[in-house]
This record gives sequence, C-alpha cells and structure tokens, in this order.
Amino acid sequence: MGDWIIGRLLAKEGTPTIASLTGKLIISDRAMIGKRQNMLLQSILSRVDEANELPRGSLTQANFVANFRQFVQIYIRTLRYASTALSTSEEQDLAIPAESLLKVINLLVNKKEDTHAKNLGILEEFIVLLLVPPAPFKNSSVDQVDFARSVLLAGAPSDELADAKQSLSCILACQNHTIAMKIFETKKEELDRLTAGTNPLSNERLMIVSRFWLHAAADKKVCARLQAEGLPVTLYNFMKVEDPKQQKSILKNLDDDLLKSLIELLLKLTAGHRESEQLLSLAMLEDI
Repeated sequence: MGDWIIGRLLAKEGTPTIASLTGKLIISDRAMIGKRQNMLLQSILSRVDEANELPRGSLTQANFVANFRQFVQIYIRTLRYASTALSTSEEQDLAIPAESLLKVINLLVNKKEDTHAKNLGILEEFIVLLLVPPAPFKNSSVDQVDFARSVLLAGAPSDELADAKQSLSCILACQNHTIAMKIFETKKEELDRLTAGTNPLSNERLMIVSRFWLHAAADKKVCARLQAEGLPVTLYNFMKVEDPKQQKSILKNLDDDLLKSLIELLLKLTAGHRESEQLLSLAMLEDI
C-alpha cells in the first residue's frame, strides 16, 4: 500500500505538503527505505529529462524545475536520514551514471531571480550528494575525481556551463584533496590573469574567479600554495589605486560585490598565517 501511495504522490506537483508526506512514507518502513528512495530518485530523473527539453535558462524551465524541487529536497533529506538509520553493512549502490549527472548540471542557471537562485542551490546539493553519497550508500558508476577532472574542470571558458561546473568542483574539493589540487593545477592561470592586470577580465568574470578560489582555498594545501606564491600581497596590489598617497581612498572604485568577494579571499589567505599577515601589513604601511 505504501508504494502505491508514494507512486500516486510522485505523479503530482511537488508541493511542500506532498513532498513532506512522500518523505515520511519513505522512512516509515526501514526495510523499504532503499526501494522507496529509488522510486523517488527515478521520478526526479524523469522530470530532469523533461526539463532539459525546455529552453535552457528560461523562466518556463525554471518554473518546471521549481515544481519538483521539493521532491529533490526530500530525497536529500531522506538519504541523509537513511545513512544514519542503516548499518554500514547494508551497502546500497545508487548507480547514477555520468550522463544523468550531466543532465542535472545542464539545469544549473546562475541568475538573481528568486526561482533560479533556489533551484541552483538545491540542484547543486543534489548533484554533490549523488557523486559523494554518505555511507552505506555509494555511486559505483562515477569516480568523483575522474568526473571532476574530465567533466567539471575540462570545459573551455566559452562553455555556458563552465561556471556551474567550476562551482561544483569547488564544493567537491572541500571533501576531496585530490580534486582540490587538480583545481590548483588547471585553474591557476586564470587567477594569475586576475592579479596581473594584463588581458583584464570583466567584472562578472572577476567575481566568478574570486569566488571560485575562495571555495578552493578551503583546502589547506591549496591555501598554503597560494600563500607561498604571495597571493595576499598580489591581491592587495590589484585592489589598490596606482598612487595611494595621492588619493582619498587606497582601494580602486570596484563593484561592491566584487570588492567584498576579493576582501573575503584576502582574509581567507591571511587570517592566522603570520607570514602573510606581516607581508600584507608592510605593503599597506607603504601606502599610508
């Protein structure tokens, strides 16, 4: 009876009430959690396929995703609950292939509109969970390091999904040091362009690059490499005007959000690191 009810609920729009009831039914019978979670997952992936038939980035597509977003959220919650309720010996393979993950990635749209923003956050969390599920769950169909290297980090900047892929790789980097170091190796050139002032990047691109490295620097060894290369002082020099002593303000007239992002990155790299703090202090004192 429980499976039949879940099937009926999944045929409806994913309102908070329906999604919540679906989640409660999934976890109501410990022996059926795996089977019922898979019912929910397959329903979500079917809707992902439908969403990909709509114009990418359109409000129509965003609203369609929003109609099953609550089901995605419930899947995330029930999987995490199940990871604590099941023993490590009860291993379950999600077996989600790279093709399915790419279809979800194709729905990631970074726009300020509320619907797009809510979709983005939930879908990113969903993708990461499918790539790195908590034990006793696993995804034997995809190697997370290989996926990050060959899919998330390999795209050209012209790829309309490049920024979404970079964001995902950074989230994964927080959980996997190998991915973090791959990021350093493959994306350092763009960071050098940001600070060198040659071939200047647009404000939008500067924001993306700074946020990207802020996440990547969560890995201690990546952070140490950036510190060793003197990035804190280089960032400060990039942010300041040419002749600070002759100006009312030391900092350039940058976009507020960009300036905030750069300062966050600067703080991330210097706070608690004595050598970086001392070098940055000396650089700032010269401009006073």
